[in-house]
Amino acid sequence: MGQPGFSDIATRYKELDASNDPLARIDKVVPWESFRDRLEKT
Repeated sequence: MGQPGFSDIATRYKELDASNDPLARIDKVVPWESFRDRLEKT
């Protein structure tokens, strides 16, 4: 099995949304971009 493609990832996100997965809900409320500077400095 190779690396997942963009469509594989999009399908997985849709499955998470449909199953009301807590990680999908967290992703909608956490401002991930605000961590970019800190993470790139480490």
